[in-house]
Amino acid sequence: MKKISLLSFLFALSFGVIKAEDTGLAKMSFEKTTIDLGQIKAGNRQTVDFCFTSESKTPLVISKVTTSCGCVASEYPKEPIKKGDKGCITLVLDVKGTGAEKSYLYKTGTVFANVEGEKQVLSVRAEVINKPEAEQAEETVAE
Repeated sequence: MKKISLLSFLFALSFGVIKAEDTGLAKMSFEKTTIDLGQIKAGNRQTVDFCFTSESKTPLVISKVTTSCGCVASEYPKEPIKKGDKGCITLVLDVKGTGAEKSYLYKTGTVFANVEGEKQVLSVRAEVINKPEAEQAEETVAE
């Protein structure tokens, strides 16, 4: 009886492994999915790279990257990425200030690709140091 149970278990386990390999989906592994920029100054453009590795026989194809707002642009590889190859998704943030002395930024980019779950969310956070209103007024007068 133990032999039958063991054989059944091994068969079920091997079926699960084979099934995972046969899905035809790619797999991407990110070094980081969240990046904290720490303190940054308002009015600057920030570029953030999220690097990954393609880890499956099926070539990785990124169909699009959407962002959480119009102040974030994205760049990503348009060609299929083979197993073992690396790539980066770049988020470019136009950091605007608020009236407060400090504010907090949290922006995302959603990667749509031929991977399990169809998407991966990447996030950037930072503490934005805003210029005092008097300093902003001086710059406007100087221009």
